[in-house]
Amino acid sequence: MLCKFLGMKPVHFTNPQGLEVKGTTIYYAFKDEAIEGYAAEKAFLREDHKLPANLEPMEDVEITFNYRGKVIAVTKQILKPIQKS
Repeated sequence: MLCKFLGMKPVHFTNPQGLEVKGTTIYYAFKDEAIEGYAAEKAFLREDHKLPANLEPMEDVEITFNYRGKVIAVTKQILKPIQKS
């Protein structure tokens, strides 16, 4: 899904079952036909899923989800300039 990266927040806590949870919550926006403008969502990335280096707010990213809706990859989208003919 092509999105606009909005920001991130480190996450580190122990859940009620006593398991340590570490990762990053990412915030992103995307076009939605049902919404005038953009929809905004957040998703959790486990510690073993790294964000691209030097990722800044408002950059375009491709977010890949698995069949359960969990984020498995975030990659920067580098848009090529349009060449005039």
